[in-house]
Amino acid sequence: MNDRSFPIAHPRPARGWVNDPNGLLLHEGRWHLYFQHNLESAEHHRIVWGHLSSADLAHWREEPVALEPQDGGDDEFGCWSGVSTLDDDGHPAFVYSGVLDPEGRSTALVVHRDPETLGYTGARIPAARMPEDPEVIAMRDPFVFTFAGRRWVIQGAGLANGSGALLLFDATDLDSWSYEGRLLDAKDPALDGALHASIWECPQLVPADDGESWILLISRWILRPDGGADLLDTVWAVGTLEERSAEGRPPLAFVPNTSGRLDAGDSFYAPQALALPGRNLLWGWARESRPQEEADQAGWSGVLTWPREVSVRDGRVHTEPARECSQLRTGEVAVPSSRWTELPDATDIEAAASHMVVALAEGDRRRVVWEGTADRVVIDASLLEVFPATGMPVTLRAYPADGERWTVFSDGDVRAWELGPSMP
Repeated sequence: MNDRSFPIAHPRPARGWVNDPNGLLLHEGRWHLYFQHNLESAEHHRIVWGHLSSADLAHWREEPVALEPQDGGDDEFGCWSGVSTLDDDGHPAFVYSGVLDPEGRSTALVVHRDPETLGYTGARIPAARMPEDPEVIAMRDPFVFTFAGRRWVIQGAGLANGSGALLLFDATDLDSWSYEGRLLDAKDPALDGALHASIWECPQLVPADDGESWILLISRWILRPDGGADLLDTVWAVGTLEERSAEGRPPLAFVPNTSGRLDAGDSFYAPQALALPGRNLLWGWARESRPQEEADQAGWSGVLTWPREVSVRDGRVHTEPARECSQLRTGEVAVPSSRWTELPDATDIEAAASHMVVALAEGDRRRVVWEGTADRVVIDASLLEVFPATGMPVTLRAYPADGERWTVFSDGDVRAWELGPSMP
């Protein structure tokens, strides 16, 4: 593809729309990354699940589309966000929001992978419809987790009072869930308004690396007065997950202790976490910031971030690039201190907490994209991922014009490597 804005070190199909990462799975030694996808255009419409797989978490190959809407089914308008899980026989299954119409009415659907064809073309089983709670006016994005020896599901929700909530389901039977009430809502005083939103989207709940806490991630969907909506940001809360007595409803409680924003950039949204023994990873969706007409002309929109390691430090969520991403480094690039240096379009920088300025430049004209102190900066065509030693990562988009080159200025020691492609 002859498009300098198209990332090469972050995997995605050559054309079409990409948004939320879905269905993350490590199965039989191979990583599987699914995502919201429209093959036909650079716009969000009749979403399918695209599929990439990898043996090493750095080099990926495109697989056939994994999940498509079924005419006349609960997902006729689109297969929206969800997760992979293992059923009682140890076989993978998809759990996702099937959307019926443009109003976004969703049903939580389960489809089991055929052990012979390894495809997901079987029955779409309605595991949970909208609960009979007049205050719940929206529900989406199921996430499956295990706690106290049982399988549970949370879904994001919007309430009639204009605030978000988290719905809890007992999913002991993966194909038929029992609604157990609200696990959490925005009124919780410990949140102090940090999760204010019209709808809580893409909820994730994973055990933290300290062995005691749990990490909750919520993406905030805000309804505007004009009837439109803004995808604001993603917020985390660290707390404890507790069982309640038999008389209590719901039978679980999430008790938040601290909260904050996950990424300070204006591009990052709708991440999905993958909890593994001794390790938590997450991918995010890096949204475009250019006009839709330009994306239409280019024929593509959206990219997924590098996988990020997730940990809790001093009660706060910390993320950094997964160690496997360094496999994409090729030749080292010399970056002298206190001098502007031109960089390849795909560059990985280790900066030892140096103060840096990253800019797009043509001749003496420079367009500053980011300035600050960071340990790691990843540039990939139009995508910038910045990782400070402390504080929030920053995910940004900037599009090189004809003649512009990526450049960096640093007041300290910097090492940099050109990045090779993540896909053939």
